[in-house]
Amino acid sequence: MLKIYYSPMDKIIFRFCLAVFCLLGKLVVAQTSIVLAPNPAQVSASASEVTVNAHMAITNSSAVEKTFRWERTVVEITAGCATSVCDPEGCFVTGVSTNEFILGPNQSDLLDVDLINPNSLQCCAVVHMKVYEVGNPANEATGIYLFNNCASNTTELQNTAIRLFPNPVTTTFTLENAAQVKQIRLFNLEGKLVRSFQARAFETYDIADLLPGSYIALLDDVNSLPLKVLELIKN
Repeated sequence: MLKIYYSPMDKIIFRFCLAVFCLLGKLVVAQTSIVLAPNPAQVSASASEVTVNAHMAITNSSAVEKTFRWERTVVEITAGCATSVCDPEGCFVTGVSTNEFILGPNQSDLLDVDLINPNSLQCCAVVHMKVYEVGNPANEATGIYLFNNCASNTTELQNTAIRLFPNPVTTTFTLENAAQVKQIRLFNLEGKLVRSFQARAFETYDIADLLPGSYIALLDDVNSLPLKVLELIKN
């Protein structure tokens, strides 16, 4: 029988290569395969519209079939109004806040949120939809659905004055007229939270390490309710 002998150095090289391949395999598994677009989904609605739909597409960008679960969180909504969700499995009543569905490889489908207004109110709502792969929660994304402007009558004027500058951003940015802002959350266009800051007067916020592109900046008040939503462009 032919025997192959390995020198000590050969064994070290082999073990090193094996470790590298294992690490690369873990990194591939950890990559997000959920794409949500457009994100955020923004809709304007009049008081006369009973149901208004905000469309968002979800794509399984992997090469294998996957089972996903969504979880709806209503961040803010006008009293007397409600929201419901439609996913690839169907549409649900307002009380359903989570469900599982399957997407094939590279398959896209709708993941919509409806604003329901049975009382002819001037409704507004901010809804977050967390989507993750069942059995692999690290593969997740967050969709943001915005219906009208949720700023109250007492704060709307101040909120319109909030400014993020410079924008586009190269390394750092700051906020102006933002005394009510307590937290800044940055999401990429796949809905992933990529950075969170506690807001402070005269503070600068460093995002030099973020990749170039567009991001969604949610500016929250002391109750973690969005005061304003802005697009941030990173150079």
